[in-house]
This record gives sequence, C-alpha cells and structure tokens, in this order.
Amino acid sequence: MSIDTCILTTKDFTILEVMRDRRRGREDPLVPILKRKLEAATIVFREDVPETVATLSSRITYSVDGRTPDTRVISHDHLSMPMGMFLPITTRRGLALLGLSTLKL
Repeated sequence: MSIDTCILTTKDFTILEVMRDRRRGREDPLVPILKRKLEAATIVFREDVPETVATLSSRITYSVDGRTPDTRVISHDHLSMPMGMFLPITTRRGLALLGLSTLKL
C-alpha cells in the first residue's frame, strides 16, 4: 500500500470528515492531510479491515527516520492517562498513520 492510499473504517472516515469540516477555512496544518486522506481512502466495515491496517484504537509500532521504534494506541483525541501511550489523530503523525498498512514481521 502506498502512502497515497489508505483503508479507513466507516467510523474513522466519518470522524475525519467532521474534523475536516470543523477546520475548513482556517489555516490549520491538518487540513491538507485530512483532505488527501479522505480523497485516497478505501472505506470498509470494521470487520473487513486487514489486521495490518492502523485504525482508531489500534496498537501500532512505528519508526521515524530510522529512530528507535515507538508503540502507541491510535486515539481520537488527546488522552491524559496513561501518558505517552496514545497517539491522537489530532496530531500530524497520528493522522498520517491512520489507515496505513504495515507488514507483520
């Protein structure tokens, strides 16, 4: 799967649409990412999502620029407890990873 395509659940897609609509007309750095992700998305029911695709509440392990991998749970918004465990889709990194597929090794 390329970075220009993603798989979203119907719920994840709806949440991203609402996020986009609430930010429309503002200079928000998430707007271009939201627009691109919504346009490129393949929408499926939750039970049809491959297990390698990052969805809301998925535990993912990722690495940026070859750094030490991080493991987080993709969340809808900032959650205060436990600190450092969640990666909200209200951040660029969380939003970018939502819907992407990884290889299981």
